[in-house]
Amino acid sequence: MGAFSVERAAAATILFEDEFDTTVAPWTVNFGNVAFKSGDHANATINTSGTADHSDLHFDADGNPIATANVHYAALNAGQNVAASISTSLSLVAGNTYSVYFRYAGVLSGSQTIRGTLTLGAESATTGTLTAPLHAWTSSSFSFTPTTSGIATLTFDNVTVPANSDVLLDSVVVSVPEPGAVSILGLPAVLLLLLRRRTNG
Repeated sequence: MGAFSVERAAAATILFEDEFDTTVAPWTVNFGNVAFKSGDHANATINTSGTADHSDLHFDADGNPIATANVHYAALNAGQNVAASISTSLSLVAGNTYSVYFRYAGVLSGSQTIRGTLTLGAESATTGTLTAPLHAWTSSSFSFTPTTSGIATLTFDNVTVPANSDVLLDSVVVSVPEPGAVSILGLPAVLLLLLRRRTNG
């Protein structure tokens, strides 16, 4: 008999989560204009319950729906006709794989674009440029495995050119999975060794 492994469901530890329910903290506005809003956007009804398009629903990290009456989000650009960028700092450990999840939406023209990036030193991972759907929420995720430990920067950019309207951002979650498998190598040999020790003792 050879080696075998005992598998268990991989659980995730939440490192960071923000539904934008309070203030700008812990985000830094790098440039441009960012507004933290609730309810419908001035140029789109996308958060009202009872609409035919239920993509307006928000979910927390556990997949539970958040009441639409209390929906908050960040509007990158905030109608100022200039690109916008926000970031926050996270402490990462080398070798761990971090998953970044977020929800986003576009308003007005439907041509707004957003990019999420996680950077630590010279290493980084990114979504690339994503086009936000018009008047509806969608989600994206990406992963990052740093080779060194340290303080990383999570950044979201409105990369629309020209930035003539807002990109909405919500439900930002950064998680790190716990080990998903425990390998037991050569179990028969280990049992035989224990039996021998017991006999010799």
